[in-house]
Amino acid sequence: GESLLSATMPILESLGVMPAIEAAGFLKKPGGTFRWGDNAEPWSFFFREDPGGRPHAYQVVRAQFDHILLKHAASLGVEVREGHAVRQIRQLDTVDGAGVEVTALDPQGALFTASAAYLIDASGQSALLGTRERLREFNPFFKNLAVFGYFENAKRLEGKIAGNILSTAFADGWFWLIP
Repeated sequence: GESLLSATMPILESLGVMPAIEAAGFLKKPGGTFRWGDNAEPWSFFFREDPGGRPHAYQVVRAQFDHILLKHAASLGVEVREGHAVRQIRQLDTVDGAGVEVTALDPQGALFTASAAYLIDASGQSALLGTRERLREFNPFFKNLAVFGYFENAKRLEGKIAGNILSTAFADGWFWLIP
């Protein structure tokens, strides 16, 4: 899952994808709840109280959310190609400025080349560009371990904070629960 922030809502609105996001039925997230610091009592914040705040954001299923964005882009005329394996990325120096050329293998095994002014690496943790260009640097400060899982019938917070993300700190770490 993914726990969106309210600042995402105006972006989704400006892209025109909000009706599809709303139709997906994602859980509304009014804010966040924390058990953090010296006080053992949980405390909450609400997006509606932020300057220019929205009443809520969403807790989304990431793959479903990404697919909605992809389908929406295609509906606006974006050429979408799925199932391609990137083979080469090359920076271009052009008269109008820099650009990029990507060579990929399509699902049938044929090479395909495309060029654009910009390239967005949306490969997540695999960091396609960072890995290929050796841009990733290990920071010992973040040497830690993360464990995640998906649970059914987990108890949620109650009442007006039922849709909140819950973040809790303890002596040797912290955890979060996204309903």
